[in-house]
Amino acid sequence: MFTRTLDELERLGRIKFPADASFRSARFVTAVDGMGFSYNENRVKAGFDLTIWLKHHWEANYIVSGKGEVTDLTSGERWPLEAGVLYVVGPNDRHRLH
Repeated sequence: MFTRTLDELERLGRIKFPADASFRSARFVTAVDGMGFSYNENRVKAGFDLTIWLKHHWEANYIVSGKGEVTDLTSGERWPLEAGVLYVVGPNDRHRLH
């Protein structure tokens, strides 16, 4: 059993920011922990727009607040994102988050 705090993650270098500070990813559980899954808290700034391809894993994302859209770049299908929505992407899902 263990617990993690944001302060601890910061000390361990497990809070990541891109150069333009458009989002923050606090990595609570990673592969290093040997749990077989990861858990991150991601915060995205308004106006954020990113094309993503997770080549080696699946990811589930639950929207706590705010609004946006995710687009499947293969099919062109789009889904609105807002509080209470979960979206899941995997290794074959090139997508755009905005």
